[in-house]
Amino acid sequence: MRIASLVCAALVVTACTKSDEAEMERKFVVKEITALEKALADGSESGVTVECAALRASLPRLDATTVARIERLCDGEGAKLFLRKAIADVNARNAQYPNTREINCMQLFAKTAFESFGRRPEPELEKLVTEYATLCPGEAAKIRNPPPIH
Repeated sequence: MRIASLVCAALVVTACTKSDEAEMERKFVVKEITALEKALADGSESGVTVECAALRASLPRLDATTVARIERLCDGEGAKLFLRKAIADVNARNAQYPNTREINCMQLFAKTAFESFGRRPEPELEKLVTEYATLCPGEAAKIRNPPPIH
């Protein structure tokens, strides 16, 4: 009887712990989605990158609606932000430094946006990918077909 009581107690503690963990993760995800939406509104590329990385770690344990929302925000809205800013920066640098066009096209988040487009090919994002590729054909080619690592 005593062993049965101990086993029962252990099962209750384990169940409570798993329930607590799930609730903690749910709260974390809600907090991170809010932070991601703020980063998008603020136009913060680094904020979007950090929040998307944190949220992607939880994707396997989330419901389909939440996963779809995170993917829309990260692969859709985040990628559009990255490319809009990259295009604006390249245009500004090309106007200021017309002899350094290849260097001007080296944009930190462009590759991430192209990868997002591969996962979520939506029309508005396709338009931005095409615009960046037209503006920076060499860099776009490197992103699409990276050179082999030796």
